[in-house]
Amino acid sequence: MEVTVEKCGVFDRQVVVRIPDSEVTSLLDAEFGRLSHSVRMPGFRPGRIPRHLLEARFGQEVKAGVAEQLFKGSYLKVLEQESLLPVDMPKVNLGNIQRGEAFVYTATLQVYPQVEPKNYQRISVQRPRVTLADADVDRILEQMRESLATYHAEAGRQAVDGDQLLLDFDGSVDGQPFSGGQAEGFSLVLGSGRFIPGFEEQLLGAVADEERVVAVTFPETYHHHELAGKEARFACKVREVRRPELPPMDDDIAVKAGVKEGGLAQLRQNVRNQLEESARDLVEQVVRRQVLDVLVRENQIELPSQLVDRELEGLVQRAKTGQSPERDAVIEAEVRQQQRPDAERRVTLGLLLGAISRKESIQADEASISAYLDKMVLQFGEHAQQMRKYFEENRERREEIVGIVLEHKVLDWLVEHGEVTEEPCTLEELKERQKAVAN
Repeated sequence: MEVTVEKCGVFDRQVVVRIPDSEVTSLLDAEFGRLSHSVRMPGFRPGRIPRHLLEARFGQEVKAGVAEQLFKGSYLKVLEQESLLPVDMPKVNLGNIQRGEAFVYTATLQVYPQVEPKNYQRISVQRPRVTLADADVDRILEQMRESLATYHAEAGRQAVDGDQLLLDFDGSVDGQPFSGGQAEGFSLVLGSGRFIPGFEEQLLGAVADEERVVAVTFPETYHHHELAGKEARFACKVREVRRPELPPMDDDIAVKAGVKEGGLAQLRQNVRNQLEESARDLVEQVVRRQVLDVLVRENQIELPSQLVDRELEGLVQRAKTGQSPERDAVIEAEVRQQQRPDAERRVTLGLLLGAISRKESIQADEASISAYLDKMVLQFGEHAQQMRKYFEENRERREEIVGIVLEHKVLDWLVEHGEVTEEPCTLEELKERQKAVAN
């Protein structure tokens, strides 16, 4: 087998493979011999059918099959022999198959870049040191209390945020009603954000029996694509304005929150524990984002287009809603236009973290994989073990988990070997920082 590799670009390679005539002839003879014993032709016994009759009837099919066999049987050997690491499957041009002649095929492919990460040791990181205040716990408890509010109609009351309205509404777009735009006796708590932006605000100050027309514009990303971006008018009639009445902050709230023993004191401790765990997670997100930003800034890598396109395709598929081909086409165009820089960043970081893991011999050990799975499946409640089994037995899903664990291992290593300074902050400040780095 003769192999020629031509470099057509930074990552593009054209591989020409020439397989000797002896191998071609041997495989053709074997295929026609097998065919002679398996087909039936009038006047001929199995194994006695003349070769020229088989070639006349099955020649193209046999030659196509032989060409495919020769490609599959040689391509992986070619990659190993030439030390080629392809990004994706190649575009292949299979040559002609003729007895007594060499077979030549051409494979066009892209290869992974050679990545040598720079400046990844001693990265400067600021780690937020969160001081959890009693007010943080009180805020959560107050939200629980508000969720248990009862509402009472009050004659002449002007609606404010937190009040519950009992109302009828009839929505229209361009003067025409639309599905789901009508309701009678609907309960809406002002300030809850249940309706599209601008709707609830226009009902502030309303009183019982008042009629109002609310004009809003559906968001461009609205889940019903036929309404996305369109202006609508809702004819509303307020039947009642109901003031909220909050329950006392006592042990009953703890019972309703699922605390069986210890009452309100235990509920406060549970909330504090949850906030502390949440804060730890947020801190890690903020710290890891700093590390990733430094890696990208210090390592400008030229990327194969196929790698970026593949990552972008994943973003497209996750963004599609499946509601309609038309809506998905709009979403796809938006994602491809707006999120290509994000795809490039993801690819860059994947290459860098992989290179660092190899260079520093960092691996995703079974104990870490198991611990990550345990934490991840908790969200499935009583189905946790069933989901754990699914992730363990599904090869593709397990590989995703291994990749995530390895990424976390590398990031932990980078933080451990970095220059970390602590800075005090409140829980609310931490949440704002996390939002900033997430965007």
